[in-house]
Amino acid sequence: MKKEIIEINTYKFDKIVSTLQKKFGNLTESEENRYNYELCTLEMHILQQHMEKKLMDRQVMEALKLVLFKVEGCLNNVEYEFEQLLDRESVELAEVIARLFIPFEEETLKAELSKKYDLNNKECLSELFELPVKCILKIMKSVESWRKWSGSNGYLNFIKEQLNQLIGQMDTFEYFYKEIRK
Repeated sequence: MKKEIIEINTYKFDKIVSTLQKKFGNLTESEENRYNYELCTLEMHILQQHMEKKLMDRQVMEALKLVLFKVEGCLNNVEYEFEQLLDRESVELAEVIARLFIPFEEETLKAELSKKYDLNNKECLSELFELPVKCILKIMKSVESWRKWSGSNGYLNFIKEQLNQLIGQMDTFEYFYKEIRK
């Protein structure tokens, strides 16, 4: 079945955060500690892309919103068109993050997850996406906070300081889901 294509403007682009917050909720403080591996996986890939491409916090936010649209698209069997809203670096970062947990973005991940989940079932996909979406929303909140406290690249400077020693262990953080690690 062919996917419907929906064009996204700036207003809709910004609204995706509240839409998925309502659908999935946010991580609680106790969940943040429990899902440290998952948060670290996402942030390690953000940091790696930043070190390669010299990203800005704004581009991280754009990329994370794009990933949320990819999730929404999987759940509703639609594709979103963004025209000129995003720069190449934001799109590339979004693709890297999406490959960590969206099974339709990466074949090995799809094969592994299809053993446990019915990837054609919207409810199963919602269950599969709940934690990654909550983690992305948490990271977005962190980006906003660090930008307020430390300027336009406050978040990236913070994670570089916090996670730099783990960069040599990137293969440990290949996928969002612990059970699919190498």
